[in-house]
Amino acid sequence: MIDDPFSELERARRALLIAHSPLNEMMERINADTSLQVMFENIEAERRRAMEITAPFQERLHDALTAVTLGLPKDLLSAIDHISEFQNTYTLPDINETISAITDSGPGSLVAALANHNFPTLDYTEALIGLSSPWMALDDPLTSITGLRDLQELGQALRAIPAFDDHLTDALRLDLGDWSHEVNWPQNIFQDPLARHDFYVAQGMNPSLTAFPSDAFNQSLRIAGLGNPLLHDLGQIEGLRSEEVELEDPDELEPGFRRTNGAHDQLMRFETYMRQFIEEQMSAVYGAAWIKTQVPGDLRKKWQKKRQAAMDMGATEKPLITYADFTDYVKIITRKDNWNALFKHFFKNPESVHESFRRLYPIRICTMHARIITQDDVLYLRVEVKRMLSAMGIEV
Repeated sequence: MIDDPFSELERARRALLIAHSPLNEMMERINADTSLQVMFENIEAERRRAMEITAPFQERLHDALTAVTLGLPKDLLSAIDHISEFQNTYTLPDINETISAITDSGPGSLVAALANHNFPTLDYTEALIGLSSPWMALDDPLTSITGLRDLQELGQALRAIPAFDDHLTDALRLDLGDWSHEVNWPQNIFQDPLARHDFYVAQGMNPSLTAFPSDAFNQSLRIAGLGNPLLHDLGQIEGLRSEEVELEDPDELEPGFRRTNGAHDQLMRFETYMRQFIEEQMSAVYGAAWIKTQVPGDLRKKWQKKRQAAMDMGATEKPLITYADFTDYVKIITRKDNWNALFKHFFKNPESVHESFRRLYPIRICTMHARIITQDDVLYLRVEVKRMLSAMGIEV
């Protein structure tokens, strides 16, 4: 067998988290439950059989880990996929036993924080039936169970509560971390996906939300109502103009490339919606010349310079807001007069808008530079785009 330093560190980190977590109490209850003990014994037997099956692939894993050491970009993607597929083995557990384990675990922290909001009861049977890919880690079933529970509760909260409700905003920090303050961005997170994961965890992200194989993670997102809402023609949403975005065939791409391609597409479409939304709202209140009166002069000059450069290269002239940068939107929305006249009715709290854009910022940088997009990135992207579109009145 090949020793995997990534896996060893991850196991140590999980052990430390569990040892100092309220989940410890839950584990003690599970240990006292005979039926659950039988389930975990069955899982251990499955794990041993799976390790025997995957033994022939250890040479591929060794080659993949060597690629990581050499720093080869394409091989790095393959390495990450091989580590996920062969070093960590997953199974599809019995539905009834899983529901029993979820019930015994009690509600996740997000639901507990929203207890006064008449939070709808989740039907885990329906969610589990919809999972056709192995999702439970044989060497850490507890993390998989609580991760699945918390991901479904996250999706339920976003469906049941207004997107920028103050209580929801506070509760989301329990799973996504607290991004309410200015962030000092470490530069290595934009190149190194492992450094980015550690950064997210340090911000307070719940790592069990994304600790699944790729297929199971994508299925879990869809079941939770967090599938990619923008992989459709823009014209399908009434009242919004479309900007064509041409996609490569995802079946021809490796999982890491598929995530990067999908995130790039989703962000481009989201920015199209955001520009359209700002244009329509500002024009309705301030008239067609709103950019001259409601946009800081330095931003306006920057847009004009970018438009002129594009036209000098032969591009067709477009509306000036088309040349806004990702970080410009929040400046327009949270500017005091614009906020009071318009945007507070949509987003409730200007600091919440800043927080949403901070969570999206690393993903925006990575997609623009064709860097690897991780499942952590996908989760942040799906949650925050869904919230922003919902606040803008676009239900997807």
